[in-house]
Amino acid sequence: MPRIPELLTSIISILEDQKATEIFYTSVKKHTSLCSYIVVASARSTKHAYALSDMVIELCEDSSLPLAHREGDSSSEWILIDAGSIIVHVMTPEMRALYCLEKLWH
Repeated sequence: MPRIPELLTSIISILEDQKATEIFYTSVKKHTSLCSYIVVASARSTKHAYALSDMVIELCEDSSLPLAHREGDSSSEWILIDAGSIIVHVMTPEMRALYCLEKLWH
């Protein structure tokens, strides 16, 4: 099983390779015991968001990381992946602008 920093790097790489935009990540260890890192990325559409989330989930499974939960489906504008120490939010630009998650954690 990979260490958290390596898994974070792999998640960011997948999002970049698959054309996610405005990828933001930060450590939240000082703010919560829920997770160590938050990742937020924008997708072009709901289908793109779901495809990105599938690839992150596949990476977690390939890394023998038990996937805790995925919220959202192929028509969702916001998909959340709880990968234990890393929580990934994949959102359409409209949802991202509405909720401004970066401001909560930055």
